[in-house]
Amino acid sequence: MIAVGRTSERAPLYTDAQRIALLEKDHDETDDTFDGVRAEIAGVRAEMAALRQVLVGILVAVTTASILLAVNLVVKA
Repeated sequence: MIAVGRTSERAPLYTDAQRIALLEKDHDETDDTFDGVRAEIAGVRAEMAALRQVLVGILVAVTTASILLAVNLVVKA
């Protein structure tokens, strides 16, 4: 995890090149973290799409059954 305060870690470093190297390292760690989060979000979206298809199928089946039951009750009455 990236620490918020880096002053004590970077205080002895006086050259801009060293500070830029640490900045690039922090940037790479942040990019890796965001890549992992993006992958998890993509997985969740795929699962949600599959679940939505199943739920729509259930809704269609229940609606069809209800309509057929209503027609059946009207015809038999």
